[in-house]
Amino acid sequence: MSNSAWKDLTPSQVNRCAKDEVERKFVSQGWRVSPAERPHAFAVVTPNGARFNVVVRSFRVEKKTSYTFMRKTAFNPDPSLLLAVVRFEEGKAPSLYLIPSSVDGQPNPLLENRPYTERHKSPPEWGITLSESKMAVIQNECTFSDTMARL
Repeated sequence: MSNSAWKDLTPSQVNRCAKDEVERKFVSQGWRVSPAERPHAFAVVTPNGARFNVVVRSFRVEKKTSYTFMRKTAFNPDPSLLLAVVRFEEGKAPSLYLIPSSVDGQPNPLLENRPYTERHKSPPEWGITLSESKMAVIQNECTFSDTMARL
């Protein structure tokens, strides 16, 4: 896929590209990838045998701030759950980030707890606002390779 064609893809195609990029990155580092029943998730096993579940989310750089979320029924922060975020920017290769869902036994502070109640239309979720300031933190603390090395 040409790096300049991100805007021409449907959201479903972008998400598929994101998952493929993340799987390729894990495999290139010697990790084993196992498919999952959910379309944007899979499991990985490190070379030393540790197992992690990975949820993939993507966004295109079209506006200053993006938001992505995971329903709490499918995403419950714990040490074996990782969030892979893929940033698509026109004319550039995708940027991959790997965010542990928990830090020191608590949900990662980068994640936003949205405990919607009955009066809200949306079910409860964990989200992440991908603003310029939060992306600066992610780019410093959650590069894919650095996070992999810490696991």
